This record gives sequence, C-alpha cells and structure tokens, in this order.
Amino acid sequence: MSVVRIALGLCLCAVLACQSNKSRHVLTGNEYARDGLLKEAVSAYRLALQKDPNNHAASRNLGLLYVRMGKYSLAIKHLRRSLDFFRNDFDIHFYLGEAYRSKERYAEAIYRYRSAINIKPDAPEALKSLGWTYYKINLLQDAEATIKKFLTLDRNDYDGVIILARVYFRQNRYKSAMKLIEAYRAKVDARSLSYLQSIEGDINMKAGRIKVAMQLYRDALRKSPMLVGALLGLGRVAIKQKHPQHAIRYLKRAVRLNPKSSQAHMLLGQAYEGINVRKSLDYYRRYKQLARQQREPANQVAIVNSRIERLQKATN
Repeated sequence: MSVVRIALGLCLCAVLACQSNKSRHVLTGNEYARDGLLKEAVSAYRLALQKDPNNHAASRNLGLLYVRMGKYSLAIKHLRRSLDFFRNDFDIHFYLGEAYRSKERYAEAIYRYRSAINIKPDAPEALKSLGWTYYKINLLQDAEATIKKFLTLDRNDYDGVIILARVYFRQNRYKSAMKLIEAYRAKVDARSLSYLQSIEGDINMKAGRIKVAMQLYRDALRKSPMLVGALLGLGRVAIKQKHPQHAIRYLKRAVRLNPKSSQAHMLLGQAYEGINVRKSLDYYRRYKQLARQQREPANQVAIVNSRIERLQKATN
C-alpha cells in the first residue's frame, strides 16, 4: 500500500524576486506548475538551467516536479544540487525523502525526513512518511512512536491509523490492534475500512479462525479489488486449506500489483512445493533477495532457508 500521497508544493524563494532573464524562466515555470502544465513547467526550468547551470531555484523546482512525475533519479539529482543553496528548505528535504523512499533507499529517506522535521517539528506529512518508512524496514518501535506523534496532530488521518494497526500486528500486540480497529471501524471511509479488515483478517488467521479471516479478506477485496494484503490473506487461507492452485491465483495477482512483495514470493514458494519444485525454489530464492532489501525477520528467513534445503535434498 502506498500510504503516503505525494502533493506538489512549490514555495517561492527569495531568489525568484530577481528580475534577470533567468529568473523570468523560473517564474514562468512556477505559473505553468500552478496550472498543472507539468511538461511546460519542466521545459521552462530546463531553459533556465541552460542559461545558467547555477540557477538553484530552477534546480529546486525542477526536482520537486520530477518527484510529482515519478522521475525519482532526476528528482534526487536536482534537489541535491539545490540543497547547498537552500539548506533549510523543508520541501527539498521532504521531497528528497519521498524520492529516496520510492527508490527503496530507506536510510537516506529517513535522514531526509528527519532533516525536514528538524525544520518543521510538527509537519504531519513528514511524520507520516517517516513512520511508514520505519514500518517498511521493521523498525517498529520507531514507527509506533512517530505515527503516534503524527496522530496527535491529525487523529482523523486514517492512513496513520492503518500504519499503527499494522505496527501492532507485527509486534504481536493483537489486542491493541483490534482495539484500534474497533475505535475507527465506524468512522473510516470504505477504502480505509478495507485495509483495516485485511489486518483484522490477519489477526483471525493467527488465532486459527480461518473462516472468519476468509470472509474479512473477501469483504476487503470487494471494497478495494487491488488490495495486496487481502490477496496475500486469501493465499494463506488457500494454502492452509490445501488448495494450492487457488493460492497461486491470488498470490500471482498480488505479485502483479506489487512485484516486490516479499510475502507474496514466500507464499508462492509454499504453494508450489507440491506442484512444481523448480518454481517453488525460484520463488523462495526471490523471497530471500527481497528479504535482504526489506529487512525481513531473521526467523522467517531461516524458515525459508530450511524449506529450500529440504527441497534441494528431495530433488538430488
């Protein structure tokens, strides 16, 4: 789930007050950006940089636009270039964090989010992004503390509630997760409810209430047909019920939606064990690659290693 929604913020810098030709291109780019004409804005900023490669305002705003357009490598290049000139610019630090997070360079993203928060301690967007990034790499105590601070600023941001419920689940604090879900069940919109139902399904799976979990996952998918968490849940249910072909169908949908889902690859390895050992090993090996990047729990990696070893012995 992409919890963090990127919004384009173009703040005018003092340098833009300059009336030279190069600054007029920047001002023109700003006008285009405000009107949603992103390609035209990019052209204006690039023209400003052609005329003066040291136009830091053009680099800054071009970098912000590239984040908005999903061109994260270019965004990082231009935002870093402008950072020496605008050291205390919240937007540069925050959107650098967004770009690094999108490139899965989590340590650098965390550093930039923290820098943004040092400039604006109560900036909700930076706190939410930081909390989500901590969660992504299993720094759960940091994620919990950050999201709780975020929710003191905006208790009705349901993305924050979803992240906190997920944190509690990973911490095996199922009662806390359920208490949070119950508190917000009647308040949230349909999309947010689907995420909470998926987490509730996971809690019921852990408790062995498979039929309840399956219904929750199905209800979540009806509200959000591309919800990867619910597809993973139904895959687990199908494996538990010894229906590997059903599991494979759900899990391959999950991989199409999120090719870097380590859990989907691990579960596909399980589903294929009794059907196609080669495919099972391929999915387990891909899981291990993703697990290193995403700091998956060591005990889970150890379980997959033992499965790989067992399958390899059986085929020799």
